[in-house]
Amino acid sequence: MLKIVKQQISISTFHPLHAKLDYRLRRNQVLFAEAVQSWFAFTTKQIQTELRNKFQKDVTSELTDWEYLDEHGKQILKPATLKVMQSGGNEAYKALQVSGAFDVLNVNAVKAADNFTADLVRQVNADTKKGIRSHISQGIKDGKSMDKLARELRPLVGLTANQTRSITNYRNLLGDEDKFPNLSASDIDKKVQRYSDKTHRRRMKTIVRTETARAQTIGYVMGMDDLGVLQLEFRVAPTDFCAICEGLNKTKYDIDTGAGMIPVHPNCRCVMLPVLGGKTINSSAQAAEAMPQHISDLVGRWENAKSRSNKWVLKDKLRKLGYDTSGSAIGIKPPPFVAPIIVTPVKPVVQLPQSIQDLITRWKNAKSRSAKWTYQNKLKKLGYNVRTGVYNPTGAALPTPKPAVSVKPKVPKGTAQYETAEEYRQALFNLEASKKTPAIQKELAELKAKRSALDKKNIDLRDKWVDAKHDGISTKAELDKMWDERQLLRKESDNIWRKEYKLKESVKLSKEEMRAVLNETTNLHGGIKDTMTIARRENGLSAVEAKKWESAADDILSWMPKKAFTASERRTISNLQVYKKPKLDSTLGQYTSQDMWGNVTETIEMFVSAPKTFAHEFGHHLSYKVKSIMKKQSKFFEARTAGETTKRVPGYSDKVRGKKDKFRNYDVYGGRTYSDGRAPEIISVGIEHIWTNPISAAKKDPEWFRMVISALKNIPYEPVL
Repeated sequence: MLKIVKQQISISTFHPLHAKLDYRLRRNQVLFAEAVQSWFAFTTKQIQTELRNKFQKDVTSELTDWEYLDEHGKQILKPATLKVMQSGGNEAYKALQVSGAFDVLNVNAVKAADNFTADLVRQVNADTKKGIRSHISQGIKDGKSMDKLARELRPLVGLTANQTRSITNYRNLLGDEDKFPNLSASDIDKKVQRYSDKTHRRRMKTIVRTETARAQTIGYVMGMDDLGVLQLEFRVAPTDFCAICEGLNKTKYDIDTGAGMIPVHPNCRCVMLPVLGGKTINSSAQAAEAMPQHISDLVGRWENAKSRSNKWVLKDKLRKLGYDTSGSAIGIKPPPFVAPIIVTPVKPVVQLPQSIQDLITRWKNAKSRSAKWTYQNKLKKLGYNVRTGVYNPTGAALPTPKPAVSVKPKVPKGTAQYETAEEYRQALFNLEASKKTPAIQKELAELKAKRSALDKKNIDLRDKWVDAKHDGISTKAELDKMWDERQLLRKESDNIWRKEYKLKESVKLSKEEMRAVLNETTNLHGGIKDTMTIARRENGLSAVEAKKWESAADDILSWMPKKAFTASERRTISNLQVYKKPKLDSTLGQYTSQDMWGNVTETIEMFVSAPKTFAHEFGHHLSYKVKSIMKKQSKFFEARTAGETTKRVPGYSDKVRGKKDKFRNYDVYGGRTYSDGRAPEIISVGIEHIWTNPISAAKKDPEWFRMVISALKNIPYEPVL
């Protein structure tokens, strides 16, 4: 047991940098606590379900898939861990007054997060396993049923074996009739439940405090390493520090050793302060004073580095600090001073007041972002805009011209639902025909005929030139004249082709216009899309990728009439999460649906950014979650492939097999079958192609198009094959 030294320390001994790190730690604990609670809830429900389903002698080893629990726990904790690490790295940048942010998605940071979550999950699950073994063994001796043991497991997940035994001993103590003769069985259960919940809360609080400090310190030290810091100094918390931490106080460590120092023990609040030029940095002011010497040391290390890799690393550290290898500042230039435009409706001001000029000078010379922001805010209150250079002390509205806004043509929202899928198909063709008016078709035909005549004349002239050159009956001047005439004909033909191409493009339908034909007035878009977890930044997904995927989901849901699906089906469709993961071999994306404790978790894992791949996986989600869609898909596949044998699908590996003959007109992958006899690619491949180009899908395979549209709109369909 650690001896706690109670020592009252005034707030002045709490160094500014230490105070900022402690504040950030408390904020991060809230974020990390949510992830830990989700992890414990998942583990508890999984174990309770398995305990009710099967019971064996060594119940904890065969009770559940502990490797699966470890992997799922790491997936839950990793996003929160990366956020905490990023905040720690950003605190390192702020401490040294460096503009920019810590890159938490670099290889080293992601690897550190993986190791951190793996160690935490492995240790806590090992403690949980021991505690559950002790609890179940005692429960079996007491003759408890599996349901009762499962209910009692909820507050035990995450506890150590000793804590679990203490709960069991407390129950046995209360059950002693000699000591507590007036306690009924229900009273004992309530008291034990309160004691268990209290122990569980205390254990969770310890895990959150300790592991948040560990993750924040990892990111903080990595951020210091990015900025070229070589040494860190251990500093104890201002109050309630233990004897071990007191002995380590003011001890200096190199950057690699410092990463694993904190926390020294559970609930540790100590920090590591940077050492620049031999001085420990306690505040931003001290960092500014020591920065020139730090830059000089980095330049010297760069000059003495022998390998190119070391030189590159040191050069990158200098670049992040805003300096080059000569020690000169780069990229940190104050914004150019713009001559103020004095505008006032009452009295024109000829010259800026001296107080404004002094504040502008201070704003230009300020080094930190916080100082610049302070001066900029003061100038704004006085009526001066540092961005535009406009001085308007009265605050009167200034006449500003409105910028021209490009207005995009509105795409129709969609009409009422047609009665058959063929009507939707014909509506696409009617839209295409409406673009190509008779006048445009006549002009295209004339251009094509004119270009064909020029090409024929050019070919005849080429043959004449070849014969003349071969027979030697023409002079060089005559041959050159024929060659020049050929070049003129070719140039004129090219010009006509360009006019023809532009005319075709002008009448070509956009994908948005084609997709809008399939829209419904009252559809699933809006009621469902907002509840979907389409994308998360912690999974490495950019805003551009998220927008692409959300747009694809919007289009497909807009095709599905709301009245055609029950409330239960709409809820099932909305239960979806989409993640971006590193690419695995040649996989583009995958859809998984797994039953857990009576609930269903649907996940799309994307390994590429292509929105058409997302549309394919979203089609899998719809076919598995709506029975009517899966039923039509199976009926269509059986009718189309009747009498056909299973073969290897061309263009894929030997493992990809199916009945592909009747799908070769469009996409042979639609005929793929799986080992269990399922053929789930009909809807997904169909949606992928219809979303990519509806008219092309309607022309190349009309029956497939009609089947997919009837399934999405839940209208009657009978295959005509």
